Amino acid sequence: MNKIHLKLLICFIFSLSTDLLLKAQGVVGSDSCKVPTIITPNDDGSNDELRIPCLTDDNPDSELFIMNEWGDRVFFASPYRNNWRGTYKDQPLPDGTYFYIFKKTKNAQAQTGYTTIFR
Repeated sequence: MNKIHLKLLICFIFSLSTDLLLKAQGVVGSDSCKVPTIITPNDDGSNDELRIPCLTDDNPDSELFIMNEWGDRVFFASPYRNNWRGTYKDQPLPDGTYFYIFKKTKNAQAQTGYTTIFR
């Protein structure tokens, strides 16, 4: 868990001051590995790929499965390189909601959820 220690100095009008020590835990990077809930692969340069922020080239064991509403696999990659553009066999998939299973590393707990394609 990430820890941040902050020191805040509060100054009052009449030159009185006080120190306040704040402790925040689990704040930095807590959402960095969440799979986006939507992609818009319309070639406008924004959200065109399913980009998982925590993935780097240092994650050679990452895996991403994408299934359609009937449970058919429409995408699989290991390692996943933040490059899925809402396609199956190089053809655009229809707009809709797709189920994913994502693992950052081989031994990581699988994350599951839904992402939506909206062109």
